[in-house]
Amino acid sequence: MSLATTYRTVALAAICVGCNTEPCTLIGCVGGLHIILPSDVDVNQAVHVEIELPDGSQQEQLCEVSSDCSEFFFEGVSARSVVLRITIGGNTTQILERELTYNEFRPNGPDCEPICRSARVHIK
Repeated sequence: MSLATTYRTVALAAICVGCNTEPCTLIGCVGGLHIILPSDVDVNQAVHVEIELPDGSQQEQLCEVSSDCSEFFFEGVSARSVVLRITIGGNTTQILERELTYNEFRPNGPDCEPICRSARVHIK
């Protein structure tokens, strides 16, 4: 190996120190807001969860009777806070405001896109 080749090899190695040599995968992900209700929610009554975002927009989901109504997911929500209204069997049981903290994860590797953000609110 010539001296010039050695210098080029050392230079390339120095440039790549810390490079991620793992290839990125192509897994997708969906971020948003998870609302987790207590495990003792009455499955004999419909559950309606409504969120109001700081810009005044609202999103809602309804879980029918006898379904698993323990978790709701609002795709794409990235607001810093929400107002939650939870209605069980036609009676509003809770209205509360929550500040949200998002966890970030990269399903395709540490230096790969996309970056997904999800928040969780556990209702007591």
